[in-house]
Amino acid sequence: MAVLNNTLATAFTPEEYGKLSDTEVNAKSVAFQAATVVETDKHQVRFPVLLSDPATGW
Repeated sequence: MAVLNNTLATAFTPEEYGKLSDTEVNAKSVAFQAATVVETDKHQVRFPVLLSDPATGW
């Protein structure tokens, strides 16, 4: 495919669209404001889910 526009280097790429939409969602989302964002380079993360209060044994 021929590209005849010399300003193509300044265009948005699909990766940049994702970052741009993430920025808007982060700024306006109540869930993002109330939650903690955990960034990782791993392909899988496991978090424990607490279903009830722990029992005590005094």
